[in-house]
Amino acid sequence: MLLFVLTNSCAQKQTNYDGYEKIIHNSQITILSGKWRINELIANSEVKEYLLSPQSTNRDENYGNNISINSDQTFISSYSAECGNDCFTTTKGKYKIIDENYICFYLEEIIQSGECSENSKPKKDLGLYYYYKTENGFRLVRSSGNLEQDKKNVIYYNLIVTKSKEIEEFYFRGGQNQSIYNWKQTNLRDDKEIVAFCMAENEIQDYKILFSYVGDKYSRLKIILVKINNQFAYVLFDTWGNPKVSLYNDSNIRKIDALVNEIDNDISIIKTVKKTTNTESTSDNKIITIFKKDGEIKKVSYARYYKYGEKISVSITTIYLQNLTPTLIVYLVSPDQEKQVSETGLYVLDWQNNKVANRFIKHENGRYIKDLVTEKPKINKIIEEIKMIN
Repeated sequence: MLLFVLTNSCAQKQTNYDGYEKIIHNSQITILSGKWRINELIANSEVKEYLLSPQSTNRDENYGNNISINSDQTFISSYSAECGNDCFTTTKGKYKIIDENYICFYLEEIIQSGECSENSKPKKDLGLYYYYKTENGFRLVRSSGNLEQDKKNVIYYNLIVTKSKEIEEFYFRGGQNQSIYNWKQTNLRDDKEIVAFCMAENEIQDYKILFSYVGDKYSRLKIILVKINNQFAYVLFDTWGNPKVSLYNDSNIRKIDALVNEIDNDISIIKTVKKTTNTESTSDNKIITIFKKDGEIKKVSYARYYKYGEKISVSITTIYLQNLTPTLIVYLVSPDQEKQVSETGLYVLDWQNNKVANRFIKHENGRYIKDLVTEKPKINKIIEEIKMIN
């Protein structure tokens, strides 16, 4: 009982932050000491997160924002650039590491040079940050001091970051992908009001807001993690142009991805390869690969190779089928066999009514929107061709 009381008391004390001056520095923890790249200079208390990553051994690659966290409890964060025509800012202050979870900063001085010169001595407590190790350094997150909540927020953050890649691949300007993004315009700005509006539009009453994340300062899309019927869901708030909100609907996408994974990982599927050469142009070669199970075609890879001088251009259309009806069509195009330029996935939500969702997996030279009205005759032609192959 005494051990429980002491443990609980220490945990409670750990969640309280009474200000920089009252905190005792733990000199035994030196894991953050050293020179790092940092996403933003330590300059104000409004910054919600700092990302620390190792500096490069190549000095020219370290231009931008950097920070030195010194062993004498001082820090210096500064901006540098190769060109001298810029605003160069340096911030100085001190820090205290409380334990293996928390650090706090005190900003003493801001020095500017170059095309700006607004020096100041804020003498300001920047508050408490929860820190933890990442794959490439450390992440420091603005904290209220609740350790349990901070650890939950890391989980929520990772969920959003993982999901944001998929969201970005399906997202683009225009009215497409409405089956995933059912946008509604709104002038609301507060997270609670935005989510309440979105839930009302989707006739959802039971929900809980867990976490929101904007990304870097140039990001236009805020992602708010919510829980609906004990399931995670994502509310998107787009600030570009006329602000709009959407409940991200990936239910059909998950079903198609599950089907695709099942086909790709089925070792019982039989593969047949047929190669042909265009008799009119020997530079045009075609390789058709058919994947069958129990006599039913599950997947087709339709590849064409065009030779231009020493380079080979590649165009590959991969079709995943269910009862000979396409569920996912993946287009890969490369003007050079050694370099992939674009890859687009066309998720077929309703083959008969031409409803699809474009997923831009790779798009170095822009996003090429595919619509089923245009693509269906080509896909049907491929399907008819593979039926003729034994």
